[in-house]
Amino acid sequence: MWNPYDRLRTSDTLQEIRRGYFGERGITVHTPTEAECTEEGCGHDEFTDSKRKIDCASCNERGYVVVWTTQTIYCRARWTNTIEYRVQIGPGVKIGDLMLHIRASDYETVKAVEDDPKAYMLLDGFRIRPTAIQPAGVGGTTDEYRVECVKVKGN
Repeated sequence: MWNPYDRLRTSDTLQEIRRGYFGERGITVHTPTEAECTEEGCGHDEFTDSKRKIDCASCNERGYVVVWTTQTIYCRARWTNTIEYRVQIGPGVKIGDLMLHIRASDYETVKAVEDDPKAYMLLDGFRIRPTAIQPAGVGGTTDEYRVECVKVKGN
């Protein structure tokens, strides 16, 4: 049966979700983009898969200049605590260190990080990488995705 307080509880829940998305907690997404070297006589040599001029200081070892793009997305984030699990976790089973709930508009940004091995995300001083992205909606229509992430070694 409907209770008049249900509307207030639903309103509180929606406000909590909005605070989670639009609060001050954002994840910084770092993705590299390679551009052709602009120095005279240098650039990428397809035959050797390296740069043409060995002494070129403006590009990397493949003859490209790497430009990092940074973008901030706002989402709900929850660090995973393995003590919370009630069943024993078998050896070799990897559990994500972080669970994110992102908006559908940020799906392509996070998918780009998952696809590029050099890209990463930064949250609370830790580098993280997504390992799985799944729709979190009901019935195939979703406005939210669930992302499992792991910490990158070297943090």
